Amino acid sequence: GTPVFVHAGPFANIADGNSSILADVVALRLAGTDPYDPNPQEPGYVITEAGFGADIGMEKFFDIKCRYSELVPDCDVLVNEDAIEG
Repeated sequence: GTPVFVHAGPFANIADGNSSILADVVALRLAGTDPYDPNPQEPGYVITEAGFGADIGMEKFFDIKCRYSELVPDCDVLVNEDAIEG
């Protein structure tokens, strides 16, 4: 199977929950990319979730976590579900 590394603080399973910076750094190292290595290797993939609320989870991820850790995502995925009641 595929290895999975999960590390989060309390209440990380709610809308504004994010994995810890430590979890992202360790995952990047295990994937073959040390974000603090001056001679990085061919990068692997690390997928992290920033909660399910763009107004809280995504803002917390980009405005706090990314700025504080100086880690910058290569891409992001925004999922939009349009609920139509009929």
